[in-house]
Amino acid sequence: MSPSYRYKNKALDTQQYSSAVVLDVRQAFDKVWHQGLLLKIKQTLPAVYFNLLNSYIQHRYFVTTHNNETSLSFPMLSGVPQGRILCPLLYTIYTADIPQSDTTTLSTFADDTAIFTTHPDPTLASANLQVYLHTIENLTEKWRLAHNIHSPVWILSPSVHQPDNRTPCRDG
Repeated sequence: MSPSYRYKNKALDTQQYSSAVVLDVRQAFDKVWHQGLLLKIKQTLPAVYFNLLNSYIQHRYFVTTHNNETSLSFPMLSGVPQGRILCPLLYTIYTADIPQSDTTTLSTFADDTAIFTTHPDPTLASANLQVYLHTIENLTEKWRLAHNIHSPVWILSPSVHQPDNRTPCRDG
């Protein structure tokens, strides 16, 4: 069962309102800023891994060709090599410091992020989500990422348990 499904069911079971939004980073793997990634690798992994990944990320160049003319080579300052096994791992390291919140739950997979919040008051459920989105916005600006909001915010009403007014049937 997916985390989002479990979260929505928990909100309904506890008679709370739930707000959620799904974010997707535009060109996520292309936008990984090398210096920021290397800083995070240096802070979290042993030096031997830093040296290895530094040589893997740095010293990459690109050229363009147009009408049989090829440009000079230019250094790549962002992006991780796509289609390689390390790409999702490097992206995860780059985004692993997304702040946690007492009022929201985060569910991530590669460049997709779902944010959930519940509260007995629907206005506060939405307000908690909005506050957290501002936090994410500040972080993504700092680390040079941009999110697309793919799914609108939704509010789920608590289910209302109606008493069972049926009269039991009796034989004979």
